[in-house]
Parts: sequence; structure tokens; C-alpha cells
Amino acid sequence: MKNLRFLVPLLLLHLLILINLRFTAWPEMLVYPYLMSKGFDLYKDIAMPYQPILPLFQSVYFMIGYNLLALKILTWGTIIFCDLLVFLISRKILGEKSISLLPLGAYIILQPLMGGNGLWFDLGLTPFVLLAVYSYLTIENYRKKIFFLALFLSIASLIKQQTAISFTLITFYISFKLWKIHKLNSLVWYFLGGIIPILIVITYIVLSGAWSDYLFWTFSIPFFWYPQYPSYFNSPSKIDLIRLLLIFSPILVLLTDVKKIKQIWWIILIFLPLFLTAFTRFDYLRLQQSLAVYVIILAIIIRDYRKYLPLVLIVIFIGIISLLSNSTDDNRQARFYGKQDLELAHQIKNLAGSKAVYLLNLPSAIYPMANLLPPKPWVDNYVWYFESAKVQEKFVSGLSRNPPKYIFRKKPDSGRWDTLGVYEPQKVLIYLKEHYHQEGLIGDNIETWVKNESRFGKQL
Repeated sequence: MKNLRFLVPLLLLHLLILINLRFTAWPEMLVYPYLMSKGFDLYKDIAMPYQPILPLFQSVYFMIGYNLLALKILTWGTIIFCDLLVFLISRKILGEKSISLLPLGAYIILQPLMGGNGLWFDLGLTPFVLLAVYSYLTIENYRKKIFFLALFLSIASLIKQQTAISFTLITFYISFKLWKIHKLNSLVWYFLGGIIPILIVITYIVLSGAWSDYLFWTFSIPFFWYPQYPSYFNSPSKIDLIRLLLIFSPILVLLTDVKKIKQIWWIILIFLPLFLTAFTRFDYLRLQQSLAVYVIILAIIIRDYRKYLPLVLIVIFIGIISLLSNSTDDNRQARFYGKQDLELAHQIKNLAGSKAVYLLNLPSAIYPMANLLPPKPWVDNYVWYFESAKVQEKFVSGLSRNPPKYIFRKKPDSGRWDTLGVYEPQKVLIYLKEHYHQEGLIGDNIETWVKNESRFGKQL
């Protein structure tokens, strides 16, 4: 138990690093649960192309308040929980030795530098992926082992769809393994673990009357509409690829030992899809779940290939230095929740009072900041949302049924029409100009549009 005395200092170090890096308050992490708490139904009233478990949990958690502090507590609590799981798994692999702290040390340094200081779906599902790994490594009874493996991978898949690829591959792996030893009857425990979260989510969706909307936003949009818009995709730069090669290259050590790969094939099948799917719309934050699994693989490398340890540490250290050189953020103001954002929310609140408003090309976090509501259905200003099948028409129809008194429109930036900050849905603009008149400006670039009462109720 000697390494336990170092655990609390390491956790405090992680927290200290997070506090001293700029926090990102992703607007969706506030606006989705906020609107749900105000009677908006997911998918039917809220355009959301993700699975529902995280915002459902947040809608309960944020009863303590929709503010930056509450979001930071949730985010940092999630990260510290991941630290504990990494520690427990590493100790299971490496035993009661000081060296078992190395994977946790690597995670503590890399996690914040790789976009981890802010809650997003990728970070939200990471504890469940780690719980799946922990269950498979530590539970002795095989039926319980595969039950909890499937349970946690299923929950992770119901936070973000990409995890379902890992879940599917593991399903084939477990099925083949049981078939090979003539114990396919044990597979019922695996499928029972996997089906429980799925049935709960399906029941929620059906009872909320949003089944067709759920299928559209979580399946049709990602698979059929995203590929039509090049602005959705983002490839890593050459420098990014070099950094990733340095950080993740130790896993190549496993390629020297085919027998070892066969022994840990299950964790490779979890890691690879999580890692590779981050490259379709690349950002370091999308590597959060694969990073957590990677440091567990790192523990296996440390255990079985001790002679490579100095080389492993050197290349990871160089990768960390490279990431540090890329980090220019400070902790003075949270991204999307800084002084200017709060001031803008205050100005909009003063104008609108308690009336419904619509924000065009403005951060959606202003809704919970100002305690205001948009009309139903609400769609965030992304080209891959609005330009999909009849979304604009449905949205304009909602505006017509319940026109807000004020619409606040940020003037578009210059650039390609479909990029963030430039894009504006044209049918929404037509409705705006026909049914509203511009009355003033907030600052230099945010227009205030007021409803023409004489045209109230007029349809397009």
C-alpha cells in the first residue's frame, strides 16, 4: 500500500494544473440541460445529434444552479474520478509498486493539455470506458465480468455514438471467445448488461414522443448529412500528427510481440476505434477517452517491456513539451463564460425582460446565463443542422407559432459561407426581415431586432 501515500498529492497536482489552465465552458453543456429543465424535450424541441444520457444526468445535477462553478465542479469531479480508476487499474496490472503510479502521472499531465479542461461528451463517457476496463480486469466471476463490461460500454455508447464501434468489436470478440470454449450460453449475461441501458433510453425516447426525431438527429444527421458539409470535418495539422506520434508511439512496442497482442486484444479493440474516430473532426479534446485507455496500455508495456521504459518516457516527455509549447491559454477567464459573455447576457436580459428571445449566430450559453428561453424547436446555428432535411422549415414554423419579441443577431464574419461565425440560415433571415425591424445595436456587431406587431401571426 506504499503507493497510496502518493495518490492524494497526485490528485491535488491534477486539480492544480486544471485550475491554472483556461477552462472551456462548452455552451451545449449548459444549454441542453437548461432547456430540458424548462420543459423542452430532447430531439423534439432541442436539436441534439448526440445520445441522451449525459444531458439527462446534467438536467438533474444542475438543479444546484446553471453557473460556471457548478460546471467546473462536475468537470473536475469527473476527471478526478478518472484519475482514481486509472490508479486502481494500473495497480492491478503493476502491483503495489511505486512504478504503478507512472501511468497516472502521464495521464495527469497529458489530460489537461489535450483539451481536457472542459466537459464535453468525450470526457463525459471516459469514466464508463475505464469502468468497463476495470470490470474486465478485476472481476473474477466471468459472467459478472462480461456483464459489467457490456453494461459500461453500453452506457458510454449512449453518451456518444462513436463508442458503439468499440462496443460492437468487443461483442464479436467476446462471442468468438465463448464460442471457442463452448460456453455460448454465458453470452446471455453479456447481452443482458448491454441491453439494460439501451432499453432505458428507448423507453425514455418513446414516452417523450420523440422517436422519429431521435432517429433523425442521432443517426440520419451524423451518417448522412455531416458528410455533405466539408466545414464539419477538421484534419490534424502536420505538427499535431508529430505530437500524437510522440505521445502514442510507445504502443508500437506491442507490435514486436504477436503473442502479447493476442492476450490484450480486447483492450486494443476498445482503444483503436476511440482513437481513430477522433480524426474525422479533429480536436485534442476528442482524444480524452482514448487517452485514458492508452495509459492503461502503457501500464501493460511498463510491466512486460521494462527494458523499453526509458525510451517510452523520453518520447512521451518530448510530446508533453510539444503540447506545452502549443498551450498559450491562461486561467483569467473561462472560454464562452468570460466577462464579455456575462455582460452581453446582462444587456440582453435588460432588453428582453422575461420574454422569449432568439439568438442568431450568438453563443447559446447566453440562454442560461440570462435565464431566457428560445422558441420551440430550438436549433443551434450550425450549417450541418440547418441545411439538413427541412430543418429550417420546421424552425421557421416554430417561430411563426410563437414569435419572440426580440431576435439578437450577431453580424456574420467574413469567410466561406458554411463556416462557423459566417453561416446564417437564409430562410430564417427572410423570416426575420419580413416580420421584424432592426432597432439598435449592442456594441458594434450585435443587432437588436424587434417584432412588427402589425404582422404578428403572418406566415411565410
